[in-house]
Amino acid sequence: MKRKGLILFSLLLILLIPVVSLAQASLKWENISCGPEFNLAIRSDGTLWAWGFNGNGQLGTGDNKKYLEPERIGNDTTWRCISAGAFHSLAIKDDGTLWSWGLNAYGQLGLDDQNDRNQPVQVGSDTTWQSVSAGYAHSLAIKSDGTLWSWGYNYAGALGIDSTTDMHYPVQVGTDQNWKQVSAGGLHSLAIKEDNTLWGFGYNGNGQLGNSTTSSNTVPGKIGIDTNWQEVEAGFEFSLALKTDSSLYSWGFNGNGQLGNGTTSESHQPGQIGTLHSWTSFSAGSTFGLAIAADSALYAWGANPYGNLGTGDNVNYNSPEPVKTSKDWILIEASGGFIQQNMLFGFHTMGLKKDSLVICATGANYTGQMGDGTMTQRNTFDCNTGILNTSVDEPEKSQGVSLYPNPGDGNLTIDMPQEFSESTIIQVFNTDGKMIYNSVKVESQIKLDLSQQPPGLYLIRMQNNDKQIMKKVIIR
Repeated sequence: MKRKGLILFSLLLILLIPVVSLAQASLKWENISCGPEFNLAIRSDGTLWAWGFNGNGQLGTGDNKKYLEPERIGNDTTWRCISAGAFHSLAIKDDGTLWSWGLNAYGQLGLDDQNDRNQPVQVGSDTTWQSVSAGYAHSLAIKSDGTLWSWGYNYAGALGIDSTTDMHYPVQVGTDQNWKQVSAGGLHSLAIKEDNTLWGFGYNGNGQLGNSTTSSNTVPGKIGIDTNWQEVEAGFEFSLALKTDSSLYSWGFNGNGQLGNGTTSESHQPGQIGTLHSWTSFSAGSTFGLAIAADSALYAWGANPYGNLGTGDNVNYNSPEPVKTSKDWILIEASGGFIQQNMLFGFHTMGLKKDSLVICATGANYTGQMGDGTMTQRNTFDCNTGILNTSVDEPEKSQGVSLYPNPGDGNLTIDMPQEFSESTIIQVFNTDGKMIYNSVKVESQIKLDLSQQPPGLYLIRMQNNDKQIMKKVIIR
């Protein structure tokens, strides 16, 4: 009896090998934030990643090189919240500390100087930061006590501190302690209080504050009288907001149809987008917007010069246009914008689907902002970013094995190394550690049909005498 127990224990140890590997391989993407030409993302293990343009150190990699694929930032595994501005980045860790890096010409890093940083640096010593938002060159954040703080570029009062003086360190906005959510745009700021009222401050030349005027505010001003605002996001010169009844509203500049109201006319107060009351999430970009409906379908509108709407063309839409992909979207992020030499930049979109194993991207890619290892522009969503750090353009080759296509439809070809000349045991496990395939193959090129398996991540174990190779594969 004792010997039988020992054998069973040994078998369990063997079976645990793929389970442990799968625990590492099945990491999912949880959050994304898009700057005009770069991106930040957090994985389910709390690691931080970045890719795209890095001329000001906004990726946090310790250098100024651009990266065409997600690059891990440091070794920490406690990142919780991220926000990408035009040229700077902000993040919060699980311990409530605030970190910043990138361009600091206006003090937008909050480090009490104007020196750029190319890797994360802690802002002060507070451990009560709850949420953060990076705009064009200013920063906003809320602490756990409900206080609102701002720093950086203060054009037209975007910091809300009753002045237009830039601040190089966090300064409290007023004395209220009931702020719930905040968003920094191009030159304006929006926020929601715990009573679900909506507030705005900063530049208002296009009515982006929604207060029925074009007068700027240097302190937070209440927008209308409604008390059912749920979430707000400041675009470059326009604004989007969601109410508690799942209706979506917009206001501000509309030259490209970014308000989604069927016109290109500017609006100085919130107006509903269509008649639907089924929106679950949304994102305001440079001059375009996207939103996800209750059925997980994706819609897009506004400027589309680089295919950033994902509609398969470069046509502008002034009302929500269905993005013809599967209805399984859970997160969408539109890139922010900036103007340089009278040209507007910021035309790409990133998103997550329900499995969250990869990131989907469309639009401009001239600085590698797609993260797929190329600089190829796309006008439809391509879900090839962040595939477990393996190339998607070439078969996965390591330890003498070539496995392809990966990702693919499950019809796999495996080219075995020469030393695997005898029979090879092929086993496939799903993310629960359950073996779904077990067979002995003698071919040097193995054909494996997993096309009947549901989409997701799988682990393939190849064993030949004392040699063992493990490979990860994604089935779409």
